[in-house]
Amino acid sequence: MLLSLAIATAIYFILYFVLFPHMGNDGLWIAFLSYLLSRGIILHLASKRASRDIFLE
Repeated sequence: MLLSLAIATAIYFILYFVLFPHMGNDGLWIAFLSYLLSRGIILHLASKRASRDIFLE
């Protein structure tokens, strides 16, 4: 879970520093929504992997 937070935060700050100067508040929202989306996708993939490992034993 810590890895998903670190990756999502890195994606957020990269997009924030790229988009905010050009798009203003819209760039901030795009960066925030990308953070939420990337964290959700990473956690979904991690939970599928964890449940597969648990139920195969």
